[in-house]
Amino acid sequence: MLKTILLAFIIHQVSQSESQFVSEFHNLNNKQEEELYINTYKNSSVDADAYVLALEMKKAEYTLLPWRKWNIFHTQKKRLNQLITFHPQNVHLRYIRLVLQEHSPAFLGYNEHVEEDKTFLQFIIDQKDSTDYMDNYIKQYTSL
Repeated sequence: MLKTILLAFIIHQVSQSESQFVSEFHNLNNKQEEELYINTYKNSSVDADAYVLALEMKKAEYTLLPWRKWNIFHTQKKRLNQLITFHPQNVHLRYIRLVLQEHSPAFLGYNEHVEEDKTFLQFIIDQKDSTDYMDNYIKQYTSL
């Protein structure tokens, strides 16, 4: 019985810390906060790397030269897709990729995984598991 309670407490604490970096991501207001977030969470976990990559991709907005914008976006997109190749069941990676695909300008052509990610995330929403805290974010920030 004690082991069950302890395990539930540990899972709850892990979920809280994970949801913290997710909620922080969604509450960023400016470039300085984004840089602080990147410096805080970069290489801390695969889950957090999804959000860091999204912010690194967003750096293209702060760049003036069009080819530099393209290079930043394309490089980070490639890194995100590679992470998903290595961690195909990661909810955070799939969520961020879907958000980016749905909100990127059409001329960038970043939409090849929309249906795949929607199917995966819909399955996650329908499951009762440790990632339930993500369900509201998925519903709020994607077309699901």
